[in-house]
Amino acid sequence: MEIEFDNRAQRLTRTSLEICLMLMVFTMPWAPKFTILFTILSFVVVIVSHFFFKTEPFNKKRVSLFFMLVGFYLLHFIGILYSDDSKSAWFDIEIKMTLLLSPLFFLFANSRLITLITIKRVVGMFVLGLFLMVLWRWTIIGIDVIDTGIYDKLFYKSLAGEQHPTYLSLYLVFAIAVLIFNHLPDAVINIKHYLKIRLLILFLFGLFLVMLSSRAALLSSVGLAILIILFDRRNKPVERFSTGCWYGSLVAGSRAQIGRFKSVNSPYLDVVVALGIPFLLISLMRPVAVNRFAQIENVITNDTTIARAVSEESTVQRMMILKSSLKVIKSTWMTGVGTGDIHDALERQFLADHANYSAQQNYNPHDQYLQTMIGLGLPGLLLLLIMLYGPLLYLRERINLVYLSFILVFGFNLLFESMLERQAGVLFYALFNPLFLAAMLNYKRG
Repeated sequence: MEIEFDNRAQRLTRTSLEICLMLMVFTMPWAPKFTILFTILSFVVVIVSHFFFKTEPFNKKRVSLFFMLVGFYLLHFIGILYSDDSKSAWFDIEIKMTLLLSPLFFLFANSRLITLITIKRVVGMFVLGLFLMVLWRWTIIGIDVIDTGIYDKLFYKSLAGEQHPTYLSLYLVFAIAVLIFNHLPDAVINIKHYLKIRLLILFLFGLFLVMLSSRAALLSSVGLAILIILFDRRNKPVERFSTGCWYGSLVAGSRAQIGRFKSVNSPYLDVVVALGIPFLLISLMRPVAVNRFAQIENVITNDTTIARAVSEESTVQRMMILKSSLKVIKSTWMTGVGTGDIHDALERQFLADHANYSAQQNYNPHDQYLQTMIGLGLPGLLLLLIMLYGPLLYLRERINLVYLSFILVFGFNLLFESMLERQAGVLFYALFNPLFLAAMLNYKRG
């Protein structure tokens, strides 16, 4: 009877965790407050699971990965010691709390709790939640446009609603990668006409992505397209979870894809449907939505710093912020200014550089790498890089293309936004990252 009870308890625990995880990512695009609630519930389930599963020793790989993930967060506590604004410092600690909870989740998660099947179900629910959110936003904005006749509401901030366009664009790029690499449950992939339905969803995601007009997302989607074309080998599914994915011959891989271009399951077709056609349509309908890169050239070629200091144009401000941020880093590159003093240090530099509008808006560097260097100096930047890219090297023989896309796209977007300073960015990285790592670490046992 005891063994039967244990089996029932284990099944119930595993099912409860999967439900919490799926609800967690399902609500992420449109209800982050619920996401935090389900995150806490997931952590509680993992702790409770130790009563029903045989306790596993913390092996070397799991412990090493744990310290790779928590070092960056723990350094923020040291940064409090030399911060003048302790209130802002503790607020930053609170915002980034998930960066500590998620590695603990990864450390204590039993190998039978998080498997490759689990992560496929979770990312599948994330795609579903994002798809419903996209349809809802189009419906709401469409009704508003019909009433007001203002078509600009179909783009950028108005389309994103309560979410920041850059963060929502990041979600879309990742969802596109999940769909293209078929990293979904077998029950979904085996649905009749699945490939055609997937192409339709890819087109809708791509169209919404282009309409959001995020430069970072558009650039990262180009990188994703290159990764897809060069490395995706659908005729050899086993390689999707091996070193063959990213150590293979690029030339041979490209030739193999050319022969399957006309196939519904071709990565070339996926890229065209998800990125090429939406970009072409929007460029014809509203060129300004996809021509935001031209602003960068104008700013660089017409450099009149004082005259531009009061401009509200985003590219102008980003160039000013970059210059001011580098000046702050130059004087405090070793230790930084402290966890809570980043905004104060930037504001002083903005005023010294006559960037009055940036000072009034209390802008951050719009670059997580610069943000970290200003606050925590070189040690902070090193720990950030270790947290992001260390697992890629440490688990290189188990890395799959979806996780590789996840890390590279997120890391690239950090160049354009301080994503770990908002819950939307912290939750996205801190929730998916440990799930992928646990699934890959437990792959041979799952």
